[in-house]
Amino acid sequence: MKVTNTKIIAFSSIILSITLLFSNIMHYIYDNDSANDLFCISEACDKYSEKVLKLMNNSVDPCDNFYQYACGTMIRDQNDSQIHFFTKDLQNGVYDQVRYILENGWDKRKKKKNRKIVKSKS
Repeated sequence: MKVTNTKIIAFSSIILSITLLFSNIMHYIYDNDSANDLFCISEACDKYSEKVLKLMNNSVDPCDNFYQYACGTMIRDQNDSQIHFFTKDLQNGVYDQVRYILENGWDKRKKKKNRKIVKSKS
């Protein structure tokens, strides 16, 4: 089988293209500022992830019983009143986040309107 220069150039071009594509993907994943969003870089994020990890029951296979895997230790370790306080705490956290978004709107033109909504709900 005779290998021609055209085949060698075509094969080299394909390998080069794949290498460049892979390089760009790796650059985007590891060097992009948005890659920091994949990891906790704030104290609040660390605390939140710690809470979530404490709720998980790693002794359960998630394929067999995902609910028990995700929330098993909360169910096991807390009585009904503690669960109520926990869910209330989560609810208050969501309210605080929504309030923050409305008060510090992403669009300055809507900021005034957002503040009116917050004041009317308070």
